[in-house]
Amino acid sequence: MFTNEDNSGSGKFANFKDGKIVTKIDGQKKEFTTMTGHIVDMDISDEEYQGRKYRKVTLFISDKGTVCQLGFDLGSGYGWGFFQLCGNIDVKKPVSISGGTKEIPNSNGKSYGSMFIKQDGKYLQHLMKNGTDAAKKIPAVDLVKIGKQDVKDYSKRHEYMEKVLAAFFKKVQKQFPGGAGAEERAKAKSKEANAETMTEPIGDLPF
Repeated sequence: MFTNEDNSGSGKFANFKDGKIVTKIDGQKKEFTTMTGHIVDMDISDEEYQGRKYRKVTLFISDKGTVCQLGFDLGSGYGWGFFQLCGNIDVKKPVSISGGTKEIPNSNGKSYGSMFIKQDGKYLQHLMKNGTDAAKKIPAVDLVKIGKQDVKDYSKRHEYMEKVLAAFFKKVQKQFPGGAGAEERAKAKSKEANAETMTEPIGDLPF
């Protein structure tokens, strides 16, 4: 399920932190570079972390009979990466998911996350590259006034992203009609899941 060059393991819940995949094994938090398995289910829900509300994407990933939940913020770089890649995923085959971070230009060292997905040993390409017709369909980020400040409003973009993820989810449901099972889906709503699968609140995307 989880791998590094020097070790491997499995856990119930995982999230991204500083470009690594973090999970608990035997009560200890461990960092891994890669998570592998079939995406058998997905959930999107409203959650809150330290007073910040966000839309949480949960992927249920099955490997050798073990299901792990990988959670991340739809509005994070990880969410953007999955949105860009999910249309190129062959749901019949396992995926290898890894993360990374990139510095935001002119941001005094702030960064945002990135997601990479491999199938058949090859990295999947972003479906909506800049300049393509597909990219032009993505709503622009609005600027709204809050007091004297211009603040980015991602709401229209996030709505569109959820529609794309919903289309991907239909493919998953067709391939795995039983999904992760009622018990695993119930765990996604548990306090334990919400505590363990919050993607760290790193800076806004630079676009």
